[in-house]
Amino acid sequence: MTTVRNLKIFLEVYRTHSITDAAKHLYITQPAVTRAIQDLEAEYTVRLFERYHRRLIPTAIADHLYTYSDQIVSLMDNMEKMMKQEQVQAKIRIGASITIGTFLMTEICQKFAKACPNTELEVTILNGTALQSKVLDNSLDIALIEDSIHERDLKAVPFYHDEMMLILPKEHPLYKKKTILLKDIADYPFLMREKGSAGREYVDALFARHDLQLVPKWESGSTQALINAVSSGLGISILPAQLCQEALHKKQIVSHAIYHEPMKRTYYIVMHKEKYITKELKHLQSVCMSLSAH
Repeated sequence: MTTVRNLKIFLEVYRTHSITDAAKHLYITQPAVTRAIQDLEAEYTVRLFERYHRRLIPTAIADHLYTYSDQIVSLMDNMEKMMKQEQVQAKIRIGASITIGTFLMTEICQKFAKACPNTELEVTILNGTALQSKVLDNSLDIALIEDSIHERDLKAVPFYHDEMMLILPKEHPLYKKKTILLKDIADYPFLMREKGSAGREYVDALFARHDLQLVPKWESGSTQALINAVSSGLGISILPAQLCQEALHKKQIVSHAIYHEPMKRTYYIVMHKEKYITKELKHLQSVCMSLSAH
């Protein structure tokens, strides 16, 4: 059966009119060149070259074979180049929760760009439930989510930890208390993230563990809107500590520990269990994992 290798050897012999020169140019042995030509001649029961004064002269059928071989080898070379280029994942669709998108995504993008300059990160910021849905239907290649992963077809790898924080308006009655219990919070207007967000699920689960139920005065998809509302005295909230630092620094709000509640969360790298992991996705995971060393 004709192979691309044999056709490449034939082309070199045709161009050089020499077994010796073809072998040198292709970095193979002369017997290997001779064998390739003999294989072609045997397969098609033709003679491709005549020998005159130590030179090989192509026959008429060799002229025809050259035309086809040149096109076939050129197409195969182009296909090989294309396939190798396609091995580089040109774009990764990454999703992140609002918290992660706010204070980690810029660093992730910058570090990944250095490791994989030929791969673009297309970033989507959504709540955790929406992100999981998009990973499931392959609208996203990967997602970064805090805590709860509900879907069994997804795999989650921990990569970072943060803390939640009780924030209050200045001069709030709870702030003056030495010890705040979780049940104390339920007596005051409470402002919460929207349903489906990781922050909302964390707070709901926290109160559920103590058989407490909150009825939020406000629900919002914007953490900053909740911080502003707390600053204006409209209620209290539990939000990611990282996102509250600026308002705390400006003394727009205050914070207080909740007795016997560590308030820690874990962030996860989330992908479909059947997802093919390219080397670029591996690099992206490594970048995320490196953040835990901070």
